Amino acid sequence: MFKNELIVVANDSIDLSDTVSYEDLAGKTYIGSPTMAYTIWVEQYNEGSDKDIIVEYNESDLALQLNLIAENKDYFLIIDAPMYYGFYQPEFSFDLKTATLTDVGGDDFYSYFIVGKGNEQLAEDINKALLEITEEGIAKQISEQFLGGDYAPTADEIKKHTK
Repeated sequence: MFKNELIVVANDSIDLSDTVSYEDLAGKTYIGSPTMAYTIWVEQYNEGSDKDIIVEYNESDLALQLNLIAENKDYFLIIDAPMYYGFYQPEFSFDLKTATLTDVGGDDFYSYFIVGKGNEQLAEDINKALLEITEEGIAKQISEQFLGGDYAPTADEIKKHTK
């Protein structure tokens, strides 16, 4: 389990503050896969807005989409911060602008480990180990080292969201 933070990754030509909303992105071109939740959220924003975000559907993998952003003015995409800072930026040496996206649907925005039915003991063991490393501060250290920031949940968040 880790806390998701969504960021906007954009070409240098886009002026971004530290945080942006969908409204701030109106008139810019979003690149995304048609079935991604982030694309659906952009489409939903457009349904109720006076000035739309331009949507360019693209089914390429994220590395290729990030290359398109690096090469094109007014292009951006939405991505999990841990995915960008922990993998794509260091792996491909991207030097793109980033900003935290606001209005992403609430505070309970997490990624979870999922185990199949019949594996209740495994789920219990994972949850117990996750709680232990969180309480000891190890989860934060791992998150900072491998994901580029502190995306570790608190012990209270783990207790709230695990069974």
